[in-house]
Formats: sequence, structure tokens, C-alpha cells
Amino acid sequence: MGTVSKTGFQCLKCGQCCQGVGGVWLTTLGALRAANHLGVDPSKFTAQYLRPDDGLWLVRAGVDNNCLLLGPEGCLIHAVKPMMCAAWPFFYGLLSDKFVFEEAKAICPGLNNWDWERFKIAAPKDPPLSFKKRLKALEGLNELKKLT
Repeated sequence: MGTVSKTGFQCLKCGQCCQGVGGVWLTTLGALRAANHLGVDPSKFTAQYLRPDDGLWLVRAGVDNNCLLLGPEGCLIHAVKPMMCAAWPFFYGLLSDKFVFEEAKAICPGLNNWDWERFKIAAPKDPPLSFKKRLKALEGLNELKKLT
């Protein structure tokens, strides 16, 4: 059984959304949380799973083009997953284009019982900022908190 978000979407942890290259970033704090969750040294975690990208950490993909954090039983860091992953499937592209939504629905079993209109109504009402911009803002807030 998957986790049900406050929107009503139920993640079935199939790993389909973990396939493909790029687009998942972590802040330094997120990387530390993930390393701690796995019980590994943060420097080993970043060397094995991440690469620096414009002040953030980009999760690398394997030779199969899947997220390196996708294990045989699903996401290795599901309990502390990146914001991008936690937001799935409520992405701007899926909310703004019915065709894109239908393509996502074809690969995500958690969307099987959803139609596009209900999906748009259930979506969080946040402004559609890019995840990278949100993460940079969060990282800045964390740094500011350290100074105060």
C-alpha cells in the first residue's frame, strides 16, 4: 500500500517516476538528511549519488538512466525524499497540459483513477516556481538561520 498525500494522491512506490536523467536536486541540508537516513558519511553519499550543480546537488543517474537512489525495493531515501519527488505528480506541466497529464497517467499507476479536471482541482495552489528556484530559496533561508 502506498502513501496518501493530503491531496488524495496515493503513491504506489512503483519507481516509474524515478526513471530518466536529471531534474532532481537536493540542498546541502537535504543531502545531509539523506546520508543520515542511509547511515553513510555525507562525503561518501555525495560522491556516490550526487554532483554539484549551481549551488545545489543534482542526483545522478546510472547507466540505465534511472535515479541512483532507486533500489530494488524502491527509493532508498523515500522517508526523506527530495522536494521534487515529494511534489510528484503535481508538476506545472501536468497541470497545464492535458496531453502531458495523460502521458504521465500511462506510466504512473497512482494516477489510474484520476481525470485531468479532478487532478487540477486537487493540486496544491502554490505558484508554479521552478523547483530549483525553491530549493535555492530554502538553502538561503537555512544559511540565514545559522547567522541569527
